Amino acid sequence: MAYVIKIPKFGLTMTEGTIFKWYKREGDEVKSGDVLFEIATDKLVNEVTAEEDGVLRKIILNEGETSQVGAPIGIIAKADEDISNLLVSGDEEPNDNDSDKVPEKNEEIDAKQVTTQGDYVPATPYAKKIARENNIDLKLVAGSGENGTILAKDVQQFIDKSKSSIKASPMAKKLAMEMGVDLTSIDIDRRIMKEDVLKVSSKGAAGGQRIAAPSRIRRIIAERMLDSSQTTAPVTYNMEVDVTELKELREKLNRHYESKGIKFTYNHFFMKAIAKALMENPELNASFDGETIIYHDYVNMGIAVAIGKELIVPNLKNVHNKTLEETAIETERLIKAAREGKLEADDLSGGTFTITNLGSFGMDSFTPIINKPEVGILGINTIKDKPVVFEGEIAVRSMTNINLTADHRLVDGAVAAVFLSRVKELLENPCLILV
Repeated sequence: MAYVIKIPKFGLTMTEGTIFKWYKREGDEVKSGDVLFEIATDKLVNEVTAEEDGVLRKIILNEGETSQVGAPIGIIAKADEDISNLLVSGDEEPNDNDSDKVPEKNEEIDAKQVTTQGDYVPATPYAKKIARENNIDLKLVAGSGENGTILAKDVQQFIDKSKSSIKASPMAKKLAMEMGVDLTSIDIDRRIMKEDVLKVSSKGAAGGQRIAAPSRIRRIIAERMLDSSQTTAPVTYNMEVDVTELKELREKLNRHYESKGIKFTYNHFFMKAIAKALMENPELNASFDGETIIYHDYVNMGIAVAIGKELIVPNLKNVHNKTLEETAIETERLIKAAREGKLEADDLSGGTFTITNLGSFGMDSFTPIINKPEVGILGINTIKDKPVVFEGEIAVRSMTNINLTADHRLVDGAVAAVFLSRVKELLENPCLILV
C-alpha cells in the first residue's frame, strides 16, 4: 500500500528538517529497514529508514531543501500502484516539461520585493526579525494570528512561496545553496541552470579566493553564538589553579583502572568538581529566557565536542549522582557517538551547564560563549609546569587557568567568584571530588 514519507520529529524542540542526503533515487526498490535518507535538524543528522517494502516512486523534497516537521518528503508504493491521489495536495514538485510555462502574475509573488517602511503592521517580534533579515515588506504578508497578527510562520511561508516562484533546475538550486549564491540575483528570462550559478559565483572569485556556503550546522552555530552575545550580559572570570595533586591522582587511578580499559581524562575530574560546585551554587545551575528562571536540582553537563571544523554539545545526564568511573565511561560514549554521528535527540537536550576544553591546543586563556538558555560555561586550558610560590618556597607545580563566563543578568560577580573559588578548591584537593 502506498504511503507518504514525512519529516519525522526528533526531540521536543524540532520544528523543521533539511534533507542532507538521499540514499535512494526515484524508481529504486526499497526494503523495510533500508536507509532512505539523512535529515539534518538544528542539532544533528539522523538516518531515516523505510517502514515497508516498495518502490520510491516520488521524491518531493530534494537534497538541501528544508521543510516543517510532518511535511511530505517522498512516496513509496508498488511499482504499478496509482499514486495520483497522493499528489493532488500540491506537494509534487513541478517537472521539467512545465518549466517553460509562465505563471500568472496573481499566482506568483515577486521574489525580489524590497522592504518598505510605512504604516504599522501587527506582527510578533520574531516575525519582524525574520522579515527584516530577509528584506520582506510585512504589508505583503497575510497574518494568521489573532486579529490578523503576523506570526513567524506566516513570514516563513511567504519566503518559501517567493523562492518557489524562481524557475531553476534542481541541480542549480543545490549548487546555489552550496556556493551561497542568491538565485534572486540572477536576472535572466528563462529557467536558471547550474551554468548560470557557476558564472555568478566565478565573478566574485579573484585569485586566491574560494567561495563556499556554510553548512547547516555552521549556520546554526553562527546564529546561536550571535544570539547569545546579543541577548545575554556575559562576563568572564579567570582563576589560576594548582592541579599538581590532581595530576598525580589521575596517574594513579589510570594505572589501577588500566585492566578495566578505563582511562580518566582531566575532563572527567573537572566535570565532577563542577557538578559538586553547581549543586552548592544553584545560581549557576539555571536556565534563563529573560523572563523565567528555572533552577535545576540536577546537573546535566554539556561537553563541547569538535566534529571536523564544527562543534556539537551533547550533555551527560545527572553528573552529580555519578561516580568518577561512570562519568568517564558515559562521557567517552557520548564523544564517540558525536564523532560517528550516532547521537540521540535526548543526548543534545536538557543541558544545565557546559564545559569546553582547549587545553590540547596549548590555550592559556579564552572567553567561552554561553550556551543559552544556560547561564554559565567554563573553559579549561592547557596544564603547564611552572615555578610558583608554594608553602612559602619556590617550587615547580602543574598549573592551569579556568575561565568562567556567566550571564550577569542573573549571576552577580560575587556569586561567580564564590563558585569559581569552590571549583578551584575541589581541583586542588581532588580527594574531595571522590566523596
